[in-house]
Amino acid sequence: MSANKLENPRQDQNPIRFWVQHKTFWLSALFLAVVTGLFYLPLWNNNFVTWDDPLAITDNVYIRSLNGPSIHWMFTTFHTGNWIPLTWLSLALDYQVGRLDPRVFHFTNLLIHVANTILVLGLCRRILSAARYGLNPEQRSKKMEMDNRAAFLAALIFAIHPIHVESVAWATERKDVLYAFFYLAALWLYLGYARDIQKNGARLWGCWVLFVFSLMSKPMAVTLPMILLILDFWPLRRFSRDWKKTLVEKIPFFLAAVGFGALTIVSQSSAHAFSTMSGLSLQFRVMNAFRSLVFYPWKMLVPLHLVPLYPVPRDGNDLYYTENNIAMFLVLAFSVAVYIYRAKKPYLMTAWLCFVVMLAPVLGVLQVGSQAAADRYTYLPCLAFFLPLSVGMVSFVGDRKWVQLILISVVTVGLGWMTVNQQALWRDSISLWESVVTAYPDVSQIAHTNLANAYKQARRPDDALREYDRAMAIPPPQAFTHDGRGTALLDKGLVDDAIKEFKTAVELDPHYASPHRNLWFAYRQKGMREEALVEIQKAVEIDPNFTDAFSDLGISWGEIGHFNESEEAFQKALALDPYNLQYLVNLATTYQREGRYGEAIDWYKKGISANSRDVNCWFDLGNTYLLAGQFPEAVAAFQTASNLAPGQPAIERKLAEARSKMGPISFPQNRKSQN
Repeated sequence: MSANKLENPRQDQNPIRFWVQHKTFWLSALFLAVVTGLFYLPLWNNNFVTWDDPLAITDNVYIRSLNGPSIHWMFTTFHTGNWIPLTWLSLALDYQVGRLDPRVFHFTNLLIHVANTILVLGLCRRILSAARYGLNPEQRSKKMEMDNRAAFLAALIFAIHPIHVESVAWATERKDVLYAFFYLAALWLYLGYARDIQKNGARLWGCWVLFVFSLMSKPMAVTLPMILLILDFWPLRRFSRDWKKTLVEKIPFFLAAVGFGALTIVSQSSAHAFSTMSGLSLQFRVMNAFRSLVFYPWKMLVPLHLVPLYPVPRDGNDLYYTENNIAMFLVLAFSVAVYIYRAKKPYLMTAWLCFVVMLAPVLGVLQVGSQAAADRYTYLPCLAFFLPLSVGMVSFVGDRKWVQLILISVVTVGLGWMTVNQQALWRDSISLWESVVTAYPDVSQIAHTNLANAYKQARRPDDALREYDRAMAIPPPQAFTHDGRGTALLDKGLVDDAIKEFKTAVELDPHYASPHRNLWFAYRQKGMREEALVEIQKAVEIDPNFTDAFSDLGISWGEIGHFNESEEAFQKALALDPYNLQYLVNLATTYQREGRYGEAIDWYKKGISANSRDVNCWFDLGNTYLLAGQFPEAVAAFQTASNLAPGQPAIERKLAEARSKMGPISFPQNRKSQN
């Protein structure tokens, strides 16, 4: 048999057989897409959550347009501690479709997840096909049907496994599914390149471009060059043929990985993402990495008690947890075993190395935040577990059709049902954080604080105060907890108690702008305008991009008659958030108070163009026309406000006043002829 046939298995396939296989692939892909969509139907009822969604989406003004400044921001910002321009671009496209409708963002996540599932199906088929290179066509043909079933099962598990709900149901985790799409596409293209005798360079460069796109979506893609080398070892077996070329062709990949790795370190440092390392010893972080390498496979095999946040234990510096020592022993023992059997069972070593390498950036040795682990970290590494597991199950079942049907049914119904239930945790902020504090009560200060914030937004101040108290009982004291508790007290009218909490927050973190703004609210309620002005000035000094604080500063200046300073503050707020209707109205009101009616009218009209159904904007426009002596225009504006909000006494009084100042209505002389 010629070497060509060994390295190009498609050459021994006749067109009919190839057509049948092609048809089977797309029928399988269609089934996977339909099943995934059905089990993710509850996603349509889910809202945004108060965990990075405000920072990345709902409060992010830069995704609200695709103009030059927004595109520039996407490609230059380290917002959220990452350089992810393609992720920002995809979120901006969603905003163009449905504004802040969470269903649009969730649908896009699901659509990309379905596309990833189809890529997983094709990728697994290629990997298993490459594993059969040493077989003759007859042997390969016998194995092909089993391989296709194993690839289908692996893709099915990937599609509906509940451990992936976090990546799909969390709108902000767009970066997870998006980087995976480009990563999987790059792997699929590379396997096609590697099995091609001609070694078409266009495929290899296409793979490199997809790799860069993946890095531009999430820096976790940095592991791809190592994964390519592991696949070169097995199943591609390229090192035994031309190891020099195999290594040299990876140089552009490693250069990109090093460059993006350095960029990630800079971006993480700018967001103070490494600040949590000081409280956790290196020994703990190493032990946590060992624990994660056992924790994740166990959660994939037995996906029970999955929660959005697995917090670092309160006594996290204790190295001698029994479970950590057991985990270290299991990891080292398994690593030694796969090395010993690398010749007889190379697939075990490949799967284990791929799993460890893909997880390496998030194992926590270099950085550990508030989480000891996270379900989203397994989105791609799981394939190194799912594919061997699927091959094993299919081999065990054999050709027994009825057993195959039972296996597929059990996997589909079992995992699908758990996926449906898991989505309920992401329905809203209260559901999310209640699930965490129920699983880990009195462990995570962040979880209790976020739950308190969610209760506060739901107008449940007593529940909020209870959770703030539970958060404050967990050391060390944090400024954001005291700041949140102060806002809850403020909502209950306990202004003096709220001020104490805000001042405590300032003492704990003098560089935290939020408590200064909240002190502004508290002091204004007490009529302490000068003190309020001082606090809001501190807020914008600490955070020059604090748009709401600049708007508040404009209000304070306006209250004491400093209209020039008020105008400047509102213009700064508008420069930071050009689409905020309230800032437009505030600036227009400032011009009105200064007697600059023409400019005020222009800004009110801009506000109306942004939202033509805003009653207050029409009412304020009518008032400005009234002050300017433009009575017909005032009547028209008040009439529109009245149509939008019928029966409002204030509007009707102003409408009557404007009509009275117009005097008697005179009709044109040709009125009758027109009738």
